[in-house]
Amino acid sequence: MMDVFKKNRHRVSCLLLFACLITLSCTDFIARVDLQGDWTCLRSGKIVLYCRPSGFSGVPSPASDERDSLVSQQNFYYTVICDSIQKTFDDEVVIYLYNSDEAAEHIGTSGGGHAIPKLNAIYFTYLPGQREHTDPYGIENPLMGAHELAHVISHRTLGYPGTKLMSEGYANWLDGGYAGYGIAEIIRHYRDNEPEKIMTPDRL
Repeated sequence: MMDVFKKNRHRVSCLLLFACLITLSCTDFIARVDLQGDWTCLRSGKIVLYCRPSGFSGVPSPASDERDSLVSQQNFYYTVICDSIQKTFDDEVVIYLYNSDEAAEHIGTSGGGHAIPKLNAIYFTYLPGQREHTDPYGIENPLMGAHELAHVISHRTLGYPGTKLMSEGYANWLDGGYAGYGIAEIIRHYRDNEPEKIMTPDRL
């Protein structure tokens, strides 16, 4: 048996070396094409923000002052939401902010985002140049608003709602609007231009 091993020792050594080279080259290849590790991180209060560094892609990434502003706004909304539902929530919430040219591929939309409350996570698109507006809390042109954070905190503290209407209704109410339009503006539009789309409570 020892003789057989000695005769094949060179062959076994070559096979092991080849396997190691293949493994290392595959890892190196994956590391080179996987850009999901290329993030700038900002942690403040209860918010952890990951966004793309400057020059990451062909569209803008958030500048330093925008990152600071977004984190400050989300910490403010965090307190407002907890006060609104009269619940204590102490977990950090992680926000992944994708550039607009990659968001659809990674999160399914390039026009906003979504929350995964069980992971305390929000996935959102960086959208500079949105419609100018001031939210109900006096914040001018918020990059994200309170909507997705409301999903995370309310679902984690109150439980998952029985209907989508309750979940989305609460988040929209707390955010004060949708896509840069205030709730009152939206209601007026449908009242004056598309009243057939306003549903009665029974239909809801």
